[in-house]
Amino acid sequence: MSLYDIVCVVTNEISYDRRMIRTCTTLSKSGKKVLMIGREVAHKVYNDDFPFDTYRVRCDKQDGPGFYREILQRVNRFLKKTTYKDLLLTDYDTILLARLQRSKARRIYLDLHEYFEHTPELEGKPLKKSIWKMAAQIGQAKCDVIYTVNNSLANLYAKRFGRDIEVIRNVPSKKTTAAQVPKRLEVPLIRTVYLGVLNPGRGLKELITAIELSADIHLTIIGDGPLRESLEAMVKDPGKISFLGMVPPDEIAGLLGDKDLGWNLLYSHSKSYYYSLANKFFDYVHHDVPVVTMDFPEYRDLLAKYPCGTTLPEFSVQSISDVLEMVRVDREHLRKWKEACPLLAEEYNWEHESKKLLALFG
Repeated sequence: MSLYDIVCVVTNEISYDRRMIRTCTTLSKSGKKVLMIGREVAHKVYNDDFPFDTYRVRCDKQDGPGFYREILQRVNRFLKKTTYKDLLLTDYDTILLARLQRSKARRIYLDLHEYFEHTPELEGKPLKKSIWKMAAQIGQAKCDVIYTVNNSLANLYAKRFGRDIEVIRNVPSKKTTAAQVPKRLEVPLIRTVYLGVLNPGRGLKELITAIELSADIHLTIIGDGPLRESLEAMVKDPGKISFLGMVPPDEIAGLLGDKDLGWNLLYSHSKSYYYSLANKFFDYVHHDVPVVTMDFPEYRDLLAKYPCGTTLPEFSVQSISDVLEMVRVDREHLRKWKEACPLLAEEYNWEHESKKLLALFG
């Protein structure tokens, strides 16, 4: 069996985990032999074209506590038979592997994508939240290096764990900006886009309502998730809303290239959302798509320096409609925001962040 320099573990489907694909690709191209482990999805045909190896775990259960217990047990058994040096774990749902594999791994890294115990899925569920927090406390003590996606989360986790937390932002490569996308003809229609998982707390119902109330506006939704069926059912004018479902990462550039405005809407009652810095924000900007986002700390700071969009003063159908009416009446807003996009992309890109990543992994 191969000797791996780094084994990366996720509990989702590998093909759409863009952050970890980006990370594993960078580590692999630096000369390290990398294996990425994820879950197997039934009846899906995989055509992996990565510069690293992949292994998918088949589980009988697909969600809930039983799934996490099963996938960790199966991954742990696989790792016991695998020769590797370092282990890269992602978020709380893999963190207990740090304890299970501590005696074998030379170094263990932990990539925290979000403020896990404060995600919407755990709100109002104190028992589940306490279990995850206990697992995190046990696992993080066995990790050598922990990093996350922004300064806000790094500060929160530093207080939570009592240790230094590094920052590796979740940003695209500058190469994506070089993709040649045909420019559309000037037409009255303003094309907007939502990119991401269709989960609760993302403002999708409010967004669809506001789009249908507005003239000369179209919304393309790229992604899938538990809300898709209910969202499609609420659409009254299919000509104004398009659902594309999940698309391969390498097709995203072509889908964003002709869009005028991107949406990054999140409920403020979730601390995980409030302190987030979503990868979709940078996906939009790197493709010269201005962003409407929430007035949360990380986005507020970025837009103050690079005005490539606007924030919502409050989360409501009315506030979304107000932005749509503003850009519909005066397209100059879109033009000015669009001009600022390349400036932000020049500072926040994977070429910069990958240097920090490689320094962490040595």
